[in-house]
Amino acid sequence: MRDIVFENGVPEPDPVTAVPFRKSDTTGRPTLSSVPNPFVISTTIRYEVPPGSNRVRLRVMNAAGRVVRTLVNARSGDGRRTVVWDARDDSGDRVAVGVYFFRLEARDHAVTHRVVHLQ
Repeated sequence: MRDIVFENGVPEPDPVTAVPFRKSDTTGRPTLSSVPNPFVISTTIRYEVPPGSNRVRLRVMNAAGRVVRTLVNARSGDGRRTVVWDARDDSGDRVAVGVYFFRLEARDHAVTHRVVHLQ
């Protein structure tokens, strides 16, 4: 996997966090990360969807594998995206402190990223 998108030899940073984006790997799978991790109030999720992706779904699951929130469920073109999770479930209630997983599904591929919510 390539770690950073380079243009003219300089890493291209995320405009919000100034952290370089990870580029989709050579197999065309999506990439997924979050900053900060661990987090207290909210975390910014960065993902890149490869060309040819029709439907994109990004969900938050608890350690038991239950979906607590759906952040993205839409038709989307390829490219980089960011979304903020405010540690709330689909009902708008704050979730408990603990380990959660972001699951990104796009173009017949899925990637999962672990995140820790602190008090």
